[in-house]
Amino acid sequence: TIPASGGLSSAAAYRLSIIMVTVGCCIKGIGEPVLIHCQQRGELSVRSQAEGIGLVAKTAGVVVSLMVIRMHGLLAFAVGQVCLDVVWVAYLLMAAHTLEKKGDGTTLMGVVTKLLPSRLKQPVKVPTEGGRGRLRRLRALLARFRGFLGMWLTPAHQRFACEYSLLALQKLLLTEGQNLILMKFFPEEDWGVSVLVQNFASIILRVLFSPIEETATAAFSFMQRSQQADS
Repeated sequence: TIPASGGLSSAAAYRLSIIMVTVGCCIKGIGEPVLIHCQQRGELSVRSQAEGIGLVAKTAGVVVSLMVIRMHGLLAFAVGQVCLDVVWVAYLLMAAHTLEKKGDGTTLMGVVTKLLPSRLKQPVKVPTEGGRGRLRRLRALLARFRGFLGMWLTPAHQRFACEYSLLALQKLLLTEGQNLILMKFFPEEDWGVSVLVQNFASIILRVLFSPIEETATAAFSFMQRSQQADS
């Protein structure tokens, strides 16, 4: 391994950066229901505002980590990503709090509680299948698990979650498989060149078309609900 700044080797810095980015992704996932909550109420500009402020925080975090603290480059990127995710969630929570305060005076904790999953009023019943020996125990275990899901998710939501989980797994394998090949067979300089080319190639799609698609979907859904409410 190549010694890096801050007393860490490149391998150690890479492992630590993966942990930090994973934590950041978990933090960012908390903000997705809040974002949907805001967009359902017609606040379509919240996403772009949160992303803009988050990118400023990410840039500041990377610059401070590299120029002031003298961190390893991978760690500096991870710090910037965590800054973006934290600011993203904080801004969305404040926007949801402001939106609810204008309506029925709900507090910030009330907004968070409202977005937490709750049990179904009529849980989905799962029939117990027969069998012998280990097969019977396995089916009983699966029935218990499906029964637990049936207390929180309807059958339609369960199918939806399963399909999206498979899509996420497929995307993870296709995306990270390329990175694994790069790390295994190519030097670190080629990693940077590959990431740079990918970012430049997809910048138009990420900056222009992806936000338009998401905003249009949220806007059309809001308009449809408004028309149904009026009728």
